[in-house]
Amino acid sequence: MTWSDQFSRDLSSGSSSPIFLLHVLKYAGTPGREFFICSSPGYGVPEAVGIEVQMSGSAVSPQGWRYTHGTCSVEVVAESISNLAYSAIRGSICVVKMGFPGYSLGEFEPIYCGVVNNITGSAPSWNITLFDATYLLTSRLSFGAADRSNQNNLFYNVGGGTSYTTTVASSGGSGPEFTKNSSTTLDVTDASIFEKLSGSGTTGALIADNGTHDQFVLLYDNISGNQIQGISTLDKFGTRQRNLNAGDTLFNAAYLEGDPRVILLRLLISASNSSTLYDKYPDSWGYGLPIDLIDVDEVINVQTVLRSALSSGSYVLQYVQSEQVTNSWIWLSSWFKSLGIIPVQRQGLISMRAIQDPSKRLFWSGYHISDDDIESVSNWSAYHPEMVAEYQQAEIFTGSHDPDVAALSFPTTYSVPATLPVADTVSYLAADKISQNQTAIANEIKSRVGLWGPNIAEVVTLQCAGLRLAGLAPADMVYLSTEALKGGRINATRSGYSNQPCMVLKVATDFVGGRVTLELAAIDPL
Repeated sequence: MTWSDQFSRDLSSGSSSPIFLLHVLKYAGTPGREFFICSSPGYGVPEAVGIEVQMSGSAVSPQGWRYTHGTCSVEVVAESISNLAYSAIRGSICVVKMGFPGYSLGEFEPIYCGVVNNITGSAPSWNITLFDATYLLTSRLSFGAADRSNQNNLFYNVGGGTSYTTTVASSGGSGPEFTKNSSTTLDVTDASIFEKLSGSGTTGALIADNGTHDQFVLLYDNISGNQIQGISTLDKFGTRQRNLNAGDTLFNAAYLEGDPRVILLRLLISASNSSTLYDKYPDSWGYGLPIDLIDVDEVINVQTVLRSALSSGSYVLQYVQSEQVTNSWIWLSSWFKSLGIIPVQRQGLISMRAIQDPSKRLFWSGYHISDDDIESVSNWSAYHPEMVAEYQQAEIFTGSHDPDVAALSFPTTYSVPATLPVADTVSYLAADKISQNQTAIANEIKSRVGLWGPNIAEVVTLQCAGLRLAGLAPADMVYLSTEALKGGRINATRSGYSNQPCMVLKVATDFVGGRVTLELAAIDPL
């Protein structure tokens, strides 16, 4: 969802006296208890005067696409906040909502979702610090079996093993009991360890080890009792099937298939029991986030645009996860970064953004920033400090299930360097995900990310009056026109900024002071 038209108009008009609602959420597996506090009376919840909200903002750095979690500071003026402190336990999930006089509670919009880090201060001034919602993606919510010590790890059941037990495909004699590229069933000691997407006609994965440490992937359709059925006879994910004998080990694996939207939403929502549409993965594969913390409509919108940008075919990814994940944020952000996609917080909810070529944008935020918005230019940098080298090309790698077929490379045109130091290639390693419609998907990704390797962005930080721009998120695209910057380094900005396409790198909002700080990156087209 996006903010309502009325809320956006009130933000843009500079409506006075914003009203803030802090809602401490309580879900199974999270600390604390549900609690409300509001900056205005008349809403049926405890009132605390002087609530102020200020966000440092999350940020993304170009080229490496490292995402930095933002923070939110909620200042509360009250003689005592013991009830709030009792409820807002460290790690609790909080949503900050905002409205204006005359709004009903249902018309308030989320401006921040986060995790409680600390509460500091002394009467009558207290400060609650929240990490942004993407911090929730550093581990699963504690759903699942209480006796599993690792249940905060994503894919915590992946890697569990059992043994192959009986002859299935041989007709007697001394030959192998499971014949490579021929047998379609396996009897195992304990099939309960294996997990797959719920529903009939879905595919599961396991890892087989015949003792030679040359493991291979088997895809299957069904489990009946302790028998694995409908095993594909084809070599999968660059591995080659081997013969198996009784006693050989089989390991549970996770098989993810679908477009980026489907995979992301299933990962986030599964184990939450909040969506029949996306709660489809086994609990151990999912973050367990309630669907109302996720901007499902916007994630779908991004994927719709990416799909429309394909030259042909479908946007289907296939991936096998063979071990549990101890740092799920690093895993998730890296997984999607290889596709030129970034999980972000947008308008108070978890969402998804695609890296873009500003000169060939697929998405536009709808915002044109002008001197009417700008209070001051607080900083300009000729080179983004985290873009430490100019790459001469960007390269997308895709793969094939067939182990005899090497990974395919889709590089951009080699670029003559304009700066020093120089590096050769920035790579997007998607060979473990893209095995169908490789050319079309790789070229789609390359068209968005290819600009950011061979070029170094110049960066400008703007202080903007009002809250019109508060809805922007990292990786959004805006246009910038201003007389405050008379020139720049790149060709497009040497004569000044006029309808210059820029990528938003960081958004920091002072909702009480009515000010938005933006960090923008501008870059020359190839």
